[in-house]
Amino acid sequence: RGIVNVRAGSGAYVSEQPFNFQLADEAIDWLLRRKGALVQLLEVREILEGFAASLLSQRLDEQILAQLKDNLQRRTQAINAQEPDANEIGEIDIQFHELIADACGNQVVKEFICAITTRMTTSNCAMITLSTKKITSFHDHSKILEAIESKDSVLAEQMMRAHIAEIRE
Repeated sequence: RGIVNVRAGSGAYVSEQPFNFQLADEAIDWLLRRKGALVQLLEVREILEGFAASLLSQRLDEQILAQLKDNLQRRTQAINAQEPDANEIGEIDIQFHELIADACGNQVVKEFICAITTRMTTSNCAMITLSTKKITSFHDHSKILEAIESKDSVLAEQMMRAHIAEIRE
């Protein structure tokens, strides 16, 4: 799997780049096939996305800020549509989280978050369809963005973690 290189007559050595994102994908797939997997993935998301929000608050630029604000505006329009589409709202929701992951400046965190959110698209849409959380979630996203924009890394992490913990509950 590329983690260890075996050299005949010399020994086994950890690769220069021992981390293989395919292994993360396999672990996520394994979890998704088991009872309680979504809860476990949300526990991981809570930690990783809280960290990503904290990092982004320290590295925020105007371009990503504009993209996040645009995402909130599109979500408002989708929620207020005459016939709200749970799939569209779910996709916009995931884009918000992936924008933060993408811009946080940590490639490993980004890869893990995007691997998890991609696999949770269906469950995310189902939760939105079955729940009144879509508006609460919008307010959570607004609070997260406010904390990131104010460059308060501790608050950004707390807001993101609270948001995901609420989804998990």
